Amino acid sequence: MIRFLAVIALLAAAVPAPAQVTLTQGTNFSVDVAADGRIAIDLLGRIWIVPPKGGVARPLEQRPLPARRPRWSPDASSIVYQARSESRDTLRLYRFADAASTEISDGHYFDEYPAWHPGGERIVYSSDRADSGFDLWELDLPTRLTWRITSTPGDETEAAWSADGRDLTWIHHDGATWSLMLRRQGKPDLVLASSRTRLAAPAWRPDGSLITFLERTDQGLELEMAILSDPPLIRPLVPDEDFFYAPVAWRNADLFLYAANGVIRSRPFDAWASKTLPFRATLEPEPRRHEVPRRPRELADVDAPGGRLVLRAARLFDGSGTAYREGLDIVIDGATITALEPPRERDDAIIVDMGDLTVLPGLVDVHWHGSMGNDQTIAVSGAAGGQFGWDLALDMPAEQLLRALPS
Repeated sequence: MIRFLAVIALLAAAVPAPAQVTLTQGTNFSVDVAADGRIAIDLLGRIWIVPPKGGVARPLEQRPLPARRPRWSPDASSIVYQARSESRDTLRLYRFADAASTEISDGHYFDEYPAWHPGGERIVYSSDRADSGFDLWELDLPTRLTWRITSTPGDETEAAWSADGRDLTWIHHDGATWSLMLRRQGKPDLVLASSRTRLAAPAWRPDGSLITFLERTDQGLELEMAILSDPPLIRPLVPDEDFFYAPVAWRNADLFLYAANGVIRSRPFDAWASKTLPFRATLEPEPRRHEVPRRPRELADVDAPGGRLVLRAARLFDGSGTAYREGLDIVIDGATITALEPPRERDDAIIVDMGDLTVLPGLVDVHWHGSMGNDQTIAVSGAAGGQFGWDLALDMPAEQLLRALPS
C-alpha cells in the first residue's frame, strides 16, 4: 500500500503545474489616472492598479468579466467601468472601501463608455435604451435616477465633462460622418471637428483650453487636439504611435498619460517625445478543474408506432453530401429509420406521399426567439446531423423525425 501511494505521489509531481505569466505590454487597453496618481488599466478583461511611477500592477477582484474602460471617481475612492454581462454591456462600480463591485445599470440595455461628472455623484454614459441609436444619459448615484441628455439621429458616445462641470464633449456618428461635439452651458451644440473616418476618445485638458481626441487616418490612429479658440483650431498632438481607441488621461494640465505601442506612455504637454511608464502584471494560474465524466443521454421511445411507415417526398437532405438526394423512400420500422431506398410498391407498409417537399431525415432543427428587453427580438436557428453527427440518423426515433418535418 505504501509503495502504491508513493507511485501516485510521483505521478502527481510529474504533472507540470500551470505557470505564472507576467505581462509588461498589452493591446487594446485604456489608461486612467486618479487624483492621488494611481493608474487604472484594463488588461485581458480585468482592471489593474499601477503605482503612480509604474511598477507592479495589482488586479481588482471584480466580476463579471471582461471589464473595460475604468474611470476613477474625482476623490479616487471608486472606479466605474463597463462589463460584459449576459451578452450586454453594463455599468459597474468598484468601491475600494468595500473591495466589491456592484452593478449600477439595470442590465436590460447596452450601457457603455461611463465617465464621471466632476461633482462625483453623477455618471454620464451611452445607452440604446430609447430605441433611437445610442444617446447620452446620466445616472445620479445617490437616487439611481437617470435622464437623457442627447437625442439626435445617429449615435452619441464617449462623453466627457470639463473639469468645472459646465461643458460636455462627445462623439457623434451619423451615416458616414463622425463629429466631435461640444455643448457649452446655455449654448447650442457646436461641431468642433468632422470627418469621414472614425473620431474617438475625447478628453478635456484640466484647464479647459482644449480637447484631445483620436482620428483614424491612412497611417493609423493619430492623437489630435481641438483648441477652444474662436474659431476652434484642430492641430496634431502626437503622431506616429500605435494608439488604441481610448482617451488620454491628464495627470494635470502639463502632463498626460495614454496607451500606445503596447505600453503606458507619459508625455509633458510641451514636449516632443513621450516616455514609457513600465508595469508588470502577473497572471496567476487558474486552479485545476477536475473533469467529471458525463454519461450520454439516451432518448426513450415514447409511444413508438408499430409496423412499417414509409415517407416519400420529392427530395431529401441528410448531410451525407452537399446536394439534395432525389427518388428515395425513408423507411421507418417501429421507432427508427432503417433504410433509404428507391420508391417501389409496398404491401407491408403505410406510405405517406408528401409530394413536392424536401425532407430532412434525422435532422434535429432548433429555432428560438428571444427578447433583448427593449422590444427587439433575436432569432437563432441551428441544426445537428449529417457529416456533423447526422450519421446517427438511422437510430433516430420516428417521433423526432416527424417533429422535424416541414409543416
